[in-house]
Amino acid sequence: ILKAAEADGLAGQADRRSAPAVRPGEPFGVGACAVGAAVADAVAYLHRRGFAHADLKPSNVVVGPGGAPHLIDFHLATADPAAGARGTPAYMAPEALDAGTPGGRGEPVDPVRADVFSLAAVVFQLLTGRLPFPVAGESFAARAAAIRGKPPDLPPTVPAGVAAVLRRCLAADPAA
Repeated sequence: ILKAAEADGLAGQADRRSAPAVRPGEPFGVGACAVGAAVADAVAYLHRRGFAHADLKPSNVVVGPGGAPHLIDFHLATADPAAGARGTPAYMAPEALDAGTPGGRGEPVDPVRADVFSLAAVVFQLLTGRLPFPVAGESFAARAAAIRGKPPDLPPTVPAGVAAVLRRCLAADPAA
């Protein structure tokens, strides 16, 4: 498809080879935050247009030929504020997990706030190599309880400012 587009002269209309997010020689944490910021820009673009991605996770971020991260897989994206439970359980906000659980709390799910939670879970995993709220199994109720149990532990190598933002974005209360 790309070769056909280039043959038709369309390649010059899109910046496929954007600048890399990670620069040679910079510390891992800086590069990880740069990748997170690039994905956050893509998510903010969607939000400004009234959409939520609704399935943010590491496998939905790919690195293009130029080294820039790109957000993919929009099959769950929604403009419906009442969309309910959507996404991959390990990255879902607690209120979205509850919406998918019979007898859940019944809190409304704001897809934009749920995206912020999921994005923070992705960045947390990028920085630490683990999920912020590891839970055995895929039970929505167990995951929601783990999130509400205590804030995630960040290693001291994560700068205080970044840790504060991640904790706020990973708060159990969507209003926080």
